[in-house]
Amino acid sequence: MPKGSTVPSRTAPLEIVQGAPRFIDPEQDEENGVTRLLVHGVDLHLTDPDRTVLDLWKYPRRVASEHALTALRRRVQSPDFELPRFARLGRTWALGAASSRWCRE
Repeated sequence: MPKGSTVPSRTAPLEIVQGAPRFIDPEQDEENGVTRLLVHGVDLHLTDPDRTVLDLWKYPRRVASEHALTALRRRVQSPDFELPRFARLGRTWALGAASSRWCRE
């Protein structure tokens, strides 16, 4: 690579989604795949890989189904995947997703 040149970026655009009011008690964030982080005075809520994959299915108008399915496949094949934990998170998520189009199809 020539001196002074930069490596091309391989990042995807980031979209932040503000959901409905919280259905999960903040005291149970860690159990439900949410980590709180204070960055420059801003309280951020970051989701772990399992919660992120489940959340992709929550926004079918924003996330194409093929992307959600690819993420699910990758997560299931990852070495740290635990089916019982994923199923528990999925059950919690499904209780709030009854109005999603995925539940109607």
